[in-house]
Amino acid sequence: MGNNRIKRVVAKEALIILGLSCVLYILSHFFLQNVPIVLPRYRLEFANGQAHTINIMPEIRNDSNYQKLLKEAYDPSVKLIDKRIKEFVRQENIKSALKKSDYVNSRQVYLSKLYSRILSVTFILKLAIIYLVLLLARFIFWALRVLKKGIDKKYLISLILFFLALPLTAYAETISDNPSEKEMGLEYTKEIGVFTGYAKGKLDEKGSYRIIPGIVRLGFNLNSIGFGFTDLIKPITDKLKVRPKGFTELILEPFINTVIKPDDNLEAGCAILLKYAYPATKKLYPYVLGGGGVLYMSQHTREQSTQYNFVPQIGAGVTYFIRKGLALNAEYRYRHLSNAGLEHPNKGINVNMILIGLSLFY
Repeated sequence: MGNNRIKRVVAKEALIILGLSCVLYILSHFFLQNVPIVLPRYRLEFANGQAHTINIMPEIRNDSNYQKLLKEAYDPSVKLIDKRIKEFVRQENIKSALKKSDYVNSRQVYLSKLYSRILSVTFILKLAIIYLVLLLARFIFWALRVLKKGIDKKYLISLILFFLALPLTAYAETISDNPSEKEMGLEYTKEIGVFTGYAKGKLDEKGSYRIIPGIVRLGFNLNSIGFGFTDLIKPITDKLKVRPKGFTELILEPFINTVIKPDDNLEAGCAILLKYAYPATKKLYPYVLGGGGVLYMSQHTREQSTQYNFVPQIGAGVTYFIRKGLALNAEYRYRHLSNAGLEHPNKGINVNMILIGLSLFY
C-alpha cells in the first residue's frame, strides 16, 4: 500500500511540474518573442565638461552571420569600442580630450542576451530544461521540509557548505583580458560518464548497509544557454569588477546499485542534480553538487516501511582532464534515503559514498 502511494505521489508531482513547464514556456515565448536587441551604451565625458552617450554598433561584414553579429553586438571587443568612440568624436568634431568612458547599461544588455539565447534553443530542449530545473527545485524544497523535523547535523552542515561554496569560488577572479584565464570547461556542452565506488550506512538491527554503486551521468552545461550560476550573477559581478569562473551543469543520473550487506539486493532509480565546477587549472576542476531522486530497493529493513524511497544528496569532488574531452572524477557524496513521511516507520538510511568515474565531455 505504501509503495503504491509513493508511486501516485511521484506521478502527481511529475504531472504538476510538466504542466508548469508548459505554462512557463508559453508565457516566456509570448513575452520574449519580440524582445529587441539591446546594444552596449557608453557614457563619454570630455575635459571641457561635455557628456555624450553612444551605442556600440557591431561590424557588419560580408562573411557575418546572425550568430556572429549577436555575439559581437552583446560582447564588443575593446578594439571595436575604441573605434566607435573615435568615430563619434570625429563625426561630432569634438576637440576636447576624452576624460573617461563608462558602460552604463550592462544589466539591460545581459537580459537581452539571455532572452536571445533562450529563444534560440529548440522547443523540446527548452521544455526539458525548465521541467528538470523545476523538478529539482520542487524536490529539494519538499525534502528539506521533511528533513527539518529531525535533520541530521552532518547533512545540514554539508548543505550549508554546498551553498556557501558557490559564491566563494565564483568571485575568486578579477577581470582581465588575458586569454589564458578563459575557462576551458565552457567549450563543452554535454557530459556522459560512468561511476562506481563504495558506499556504507548503518542499520539498527542488521548492522551495516553497504552498496556498490553503478551510475551513468548525463550532463548538460547550462552556461551554454545563459542559465549557469555565473550568468545569473553577472549583473552583480560586473558592478564589483570581478569575473566569475566555472560552469553549472544539469545532471540526470540513472543508477543500479548492488547491495552487498546485510543481504544481496539491488537499488534502482534516477536522480537529478545541479553541479558547479571551478577551473583551478586548465586540467583540474573541483566541484560541488546537490539534488535528489527516487529509487526502488529490494532490501527490506526495519528503518523503512516502503521499498520506494526518495534520495536527497549532496557532494563534492574533482575532475581531472587526462586529455581534451576525457576526464577522471573522484567524488564524495552524502545520501539520505527516506519516503518523506508517507508511511511509517520512516527512520531513514544515511549513506556515505566514495565514487570514481570516467567522463566524456563534448
